[in-house]
Amino acid sequence: MLLRRHRMTAAVAAVLSLAVLATTGVSVAQYFRAESERGRAVEALAAAQTQRDHAQHVADFLIDAFTAADPGRGRATEMRAGDLIERAAGVLQNKSATLEPVVYARLAQTLSYLYFRMDSREEAARQAEIARNAMATVADPPVELLSRQDLVEAGVAVLYDKYTKAAELTSRGVERIADPARFGDPELLQQLWELRVRSAIFLGQPAKAIEYIDTVLALLRARPDHRPEQIDWLRQRRAMIVSDSGNYREALAEMQALVAERRAAGRVNDLNHVEILRLLGQSHARVGNYRAALEVYDEALSTHREIRGDNGRDDRVLMHLYGGMASVYANVQRAPESVQMFRRAIDTARAKYGETSTFMASAYFNLADTYQFAIGDPALAEFFYRRAQQATPAEALGNRAIFRRCLAQVLLAEGKLFEAAYELEGAREELRSVYGGRGSQSDAARINLAELSLRRFDLAGASAFVDGSVLAAGRTSAADSDVVVQAERLSAYFDWNRADGSTIAPPLSR
Repeated sequence: MLLRRHRMTAAVAAVLSLAVLATTGVSVAQYFRAESERGRAVEALAAAQTQRDHAQHVADFLIDAFTAADPGRGRATEMRAGDLIERAAGVLQNKSATLEPVVYARLAQTLSYLYFRMDSREEAARQAEIARNAMATVADPPVELLSRQDLVEAGVAVLYDKYTKAAELTSRGVERIADPARFGDPELLQQLWELRVRSAIFLGQPAKAIEYIDTVLALLRARPDHRPEQIDWLRQRRAMIVSDSGNYREALAEMQALVAERRAAGRVNDLNHVEILRLLGQSHARVGNYRAALEVYDEALSTHREIRGDNGRDDRVLMHLYGGMASVYANVQRAPESVQMFRRAIDTARAKYGETSTFMASAYFNLADTYQFAIGDPALAEFFYRRAQQATPAEALGNRAIFRRCLAQVLLAEGKLFEAAYELEGAREELRSVYGGRGSQSDAARINLAELSLRRFDLAGASAFVDGSVLAAGRTSAADSDVVVQAERLSAYFDWNRADGSTIAPPLSR
């Protein structure tokens, strides 16, 4: 029961222990592959001895870290994961003079990555710097160490919302690995590609992100040593990109299959499963299955409480759960619960990330949506759309463009036509640069511009922005309900009503 209640602490120990497993496993494999050639065998045996010595250092480090956590009382497993990692970092600093630079760098890299997973950017950056300085004293660092340094530096870049830098670092880390099928550390391979995918998503490159996911899925599935959790993350991320591109039912089917497989395998009592349930709830909501969405969200919250208890003030997964439930409440006309949940999401995000982050921007954006569509308060909606823009990192181009279009939408509803025109023209160009000329958001921007032109009595201008296919898309899968209304009005006005979306010549051009 103790292990069950403290899975995160156990996970920390397991991740740290990978240093032992990786070094000894790789060196033994290298030794037997080289056995047929005497000269190479001697070199490999010497390398194995060195790696075994390194592994012993790592084992001693782990023992010291757990002992330091609560010496003499055997209660280290009851500590919070963050406290344990902090103690481990202290032990590493105390042993720095006695560790070989390669071992010292490897341990600092491991701590940096753990801090990255906990969204602790200053600590992650400090450990990455320690590893970098240790590596600078090594004449010929192994490829694995160099690639892992690229990984942790990319993780730090992501935490500071520097996605272009993260993309460059992960690309370099992947390129260092000449033969992924035989690379000795599948965990590192997956982590590099995972960060590469995340960077592409935040840079507004969904097609590239899917390409990366398909590539690493094929690489990992071909290896007998991959873990199910690695495949799970990639599948859920792919489903969400597909969903964000408008293919909601395809994404829902994939998430339902993934949850069913995890339940059948008994993998349901960890935070990864909470996140997967959240995404399943989001997928249900996007196709209008609001009752099913709330049931899944409730299950996710219950599982989260079982794992973490009341310790969720700065929890990223919990923030998204609150946000997802708030969106569903808004769609079923339960505005008070919606606002309450969004406020919880915002408080959680602020405690974890401060005022500027992708997560904080999303929380403000969703609250603005609630005020605009569920409550009907355009002034507050405008306020929170602007807060969303202010909170958006500079490199999150896709989100920034979408938020700008939505701000323009509410300005249009308020009758602020000149401000709306400025924001819409800018949003349209930004959306085109990120997503291309078509797509739900690009189509919505064109419909918004046509609506604005009609309000200015510029009929020719309105007809120039839209055609039958754009209006048909807007009427069936628009970005928001106001766009649906505008698309219906424009379709009726210009007589572009064919069911297949084909264009009928507008009256003014006949």
